[in-house]
Amino acid sequence: MDDLDDDQNNVAPAQAVTPYEWCRRYALDEVDRESLIDVLAAYEYTPAVDDREWNDAIVQPPGTVDEIEQASIDGLIDADLYEAIIDRLRAG
Repeated sequence: MDDLDDDQNNVAPAQAVTPYEWCRRYALDEVDRESLIDVLAAYEYTPAVDDREWNDAIVQPPGTVDEIEQASIDGLIDADLYEAIIDRLRAG
């Protein structure tokens, strides 16, 4: 899946949509499970800010892998789908 229509019926490239937004679209039944996994496996993620030292002031930039975890926390995707996405990313 390379494209998905946005609200103005323009075509938005997959990379123009954040991982969280892809998960939101999945929750709204706009994207099926396998397409979501494929898109997120191919996504060129923004490097996350190093937050190994716990610091609640750090805000991750848009497009990091952390958005997938946040989508799971927010109930947009379930634990099984989260694991499937992460497994696919690890498989490279």
